Amino acid sequence: AMSITPGGWVGIGTDDPNYLQQNNSSTIYSTFQLTNSVTGSESTDGTYISQSTNNLVIDNQEESGEILIRTGGAESVRIDNLGKVGIGTADPLAQLHIENDSTYNSALFVKAADGQTARPIWFQDYDGNTQFTVMADGQVGIGTDDPAGRLDVDGITTGLGIHFTGSNARSDPMLTI
Repeated sequence: AMSITPGGWVGIGTDDPNYLQQNNSSTIYSTFQLTNSVTGSESTDGTYISQSTNNLVIDNQEESGEILIRTGGAESVRIDNLGKVGIGTADPLAQLHIENDSTYNSALFVKAADGQTARPIWFQDYDGNTQFTVMADGQVGIGTDDPAGRLDVDGITTGLGIHFTGSNARSDPMLTI
C-alpha cells in the first residue's frame, strides 16, 4: 500500500509515514532499488539500499561498479569492485589505501578514547606471525609482538640487518648490540 499525507509525505507499506519518504516492509527486508539506462532495470541490476534485520546494506550489483562517498562535492571514500577501500584516492592500490594531502599532518591517526587505554598495533602475516608491532607506550618490535625496549628486533637477518641514513646533531653516533 502507498499513502501520501496532506503534507506531502509518502509512505510505502505504511499509512502513517514518519519522514518525507518511508518504506516499510512486513518482511525482514526493506529494499530501495536504483537503476538507469546503463545498468538495466531487471531485479539483479543497479544498486540496492536495504534494511536487512538490523543491518544497512548498500549493494552495487554491477560487476565493475564501485561505491563512492562524497562530501562537499568531492570524493572522500571509494570502495572498488574488488573490495579495496581508498580514502583520499580514487584508485586504491591495497585493501586499505590512505592518501594524504598537505592539509593534514598525518594520513593515519590512532588515539584512545577518553578514559581508555591505548592499544598496540600489530602487523601480521597470513599465518598470524607478528612482523611489526607498535606498543601503546611507543616501544617498537620487529619480528616480535612484545618488544622489550624502545626498538626490539627479533630474528635472523642476512646481509645488512640494520641500516641508518640521515644526519644527527650528535658528533658521536652510537649503536650498541
